[in-house]
Amino acid sequence: MYLLRHIDGLVTISPEMADWYKHNSPARRLFSFPIIRDEERFRAEQSLIAPFAATHVSRWQLEGKKVCLFVGRFVALKNLRALIEAFATVVRKEEEKDSLRLVLVGQGEEKDNLLKTAEENGVADKVLFPGAYGGHELMAWYRTASVFVLWKLAGSLRSCHQRGSALWLPRHGEPLRWFALPRNARKRPRL
Repeated sequence: MYLLRHIDGLVTISPEMADWYKHNSPARRLFSFPIIRDEERFRAEQSLIAPFAATHVSRWQLEGKKVCLFVGRFVALKNLRALIEAFATVVRKEEEKDSLRLVLVGQGEEKDNLLKTAEENGVADKVLFPGAYGGHELMAWYRTASVFVLWKLAGSLRSCHQRGSALWLPRHGEPLRWFALPRNARKRPRL
């Protein structure tokens, strides 16, 4: 709940889920984007994705962890350094800090700077860089997440939303939680 009190908005996958968060959490601004997906095809793909998700959880020691997932390019436009700094602030304040992980799936020119930022902020052991994935291996990363991070300086978040909400289920049938970039992304995020 700490995170929900300090984000600018929460994007859910249904009006019912938005209503639940409105009445059961400190979330201030709620947005709902319905899932647009062929349910039969979606359910069939889950059996193909599950073994990859299990492999990710095992390989990256994510069992029982609260996973914040970002999927995308590591470029300056994404301002991922600010995301790592924000994550470090949450880790310092969270009682269950040992259970938190930030997983950055992707690649790009900013990777060395991001590794350095994680080290400088004391979270190098909690920020994971598994690399770039495609197909079912990429889909499986979404199943490992407790939170899917929509993080960007400018432009549309549409493609992030489509990849996350329209395609994948969170693990263990939990509701997928979302948070997006603070209003003024050029400054350190408010937490």
